[in-house]
Amino acid sequence: MIIAAYEFKAKCSSILERIHKTRETVTITKHGVPIVDVVPSARKRRRYPQDSLEASVRILGDIVSPALPPEAWEAERENANLGPRPGRSSSSGSKKALSRNR
Repeated sequence: MIIAAYEFKAKCSSILERIHKTRETVTITKHGVPIVDVVPSARKRRRYPQDSLEASVRILGDIVSPALPPEAWEAERENANLGPRPGRSSSSGSKKALSRNR
């Protein structure tokens, strides 16, 4: 963004807020000649790494319930070549439930 010095003076607070939010560099000119660049601070402003994900995710459905019904879990595990869980035997009912869900 390029802005004249007089306009920067009049809108300084809102321009600084925009720089902070967008991390954009602003060039200030005097009589059309660039005199200074206002750049965002190099300091980390995020408290947690996942803060960078803010406003980047849309939830499209239920994020709590399992994607598959419980009957299909063992069949899905077997299809992934992990074999049945120890102490469990595979059942043909779970394979039928899986094929219905796909």
